[in-house]
Amino acid sequence: FLTRTLFIKGKGGKYREIMLRQDVVEVVQDYIKTERSQSKFESSPYLFVSSRSKTLHRDAVNNWMKKVSDDVGFKVYPHKFRRTFVTFLLKKQVPITTVAKLTGHYSISVLEKHYNSVSRTSKQQACQLMLGEARKSIDDN
Repeated sequence: FLTRTLFIKGKGGKYREIMLRQDVVEVVQDYIKTERSQSKFESSPYLFVSSRSKTLHRDAVNNWMKKVSDDVGFKVYPHKFRRTFVTFLLKKQVPITTVAKLTGHYSISVLEKHYNSVSRTSKQQACQLMLGEARKSIDDN
């Protein structure tokens, strides 16, 4: 059974909800029906299992990321996905409180500190917008 919401246990044993797109749910369901169903750890409470454990070890993820990095020609690592996700949401003007909840940041100030470059870009865009409006106003007069 898989819903579109996963509960992830993060730092300090805190849980957060992760919402999944339908296509991701389908890929995970396929994994559960195929690879996982053939594992001796099929009944593990964890989503991903290894051939030797009921959990997927951090080293296995890092090794897989190294292989993906080699295949795509640039470094890929789990935190890069997180940073890209946050940057995308902020550029799409998702409220920072929502972004903080989605990413497990319990302090908006921490989120702002780490993603200040997005704020700078937004400020530059706002100034450009104002400059364009000022020029238009001058031209109209």
